[in-house]
Amino acid sequence: MESTKHGITTALRKVFFGAVSVFVLALFAAGTAKANQIRQEFTIPAQEVSLIPGFASIMEGPHVAQFNPANGTLNSVTYTIFGTARWASNAGNSAQLLVTAQLKILPSNATVALEYRNYVEPGKITYSSSVTKDAATTLAAFTGTGDAVPSLLVYTRDSDDLFLIGPDETTITGEVVYDYTPAVQTSTVPGPDAPR
Repeated sequence: MESTKHGITTALRKVFFGAVSVFVLALFAAGTAKANQIRQEFTIPAQEVSLIPGFASIMEGPHVAQFNPANGTLNSVTYTIFGTARWASNAGNSAQLLVTAQLKILPSNATVALEYRNYVEPGKITYSSSVTKDAATTLAAFTGTGDAVPSLLVYTRDSDDLFLIGPDETTITGEVVYDYTPAVQTSTVPGPDAPR
């Protein structure tokens, strides 16, 4: 009688701990799902632009793809742009140049903008900025099957200023990174008695 009770208790313990182990493993698997990243690099093409005082001169890079929702759930968008260019001005001590960058979604025209940089000494300039956005409205704007356009925006208050990228020692490059959680793929495997 005592051995029967002991056998039943041992069997129940095995069932209980087996169920707990499966539950813990399931929790561990769910908790360790890792976010993935999609990286798209770009280069602003070499060009020379005559700047118009009070207006933005826009230098666009090649289009990059929006985050396709078939890949999963978008968690954040990181936009980075950096490099060097040349600025020529005849304004002397009053010279001033503002540079920023943006990433614009087509066709909605929603944008992610980077910091302005202010320059007062013509010559070779360096621009570098990065931003990560995770607001729901930004993520919704960047989710789709369209394109996004990275661009550099340059402002001056002086006439006859020139802004030059490339073709030799100056270049502006960047990267768009989508951090996302992959879609869970589920499939049903038929059992041995399932109809075929």
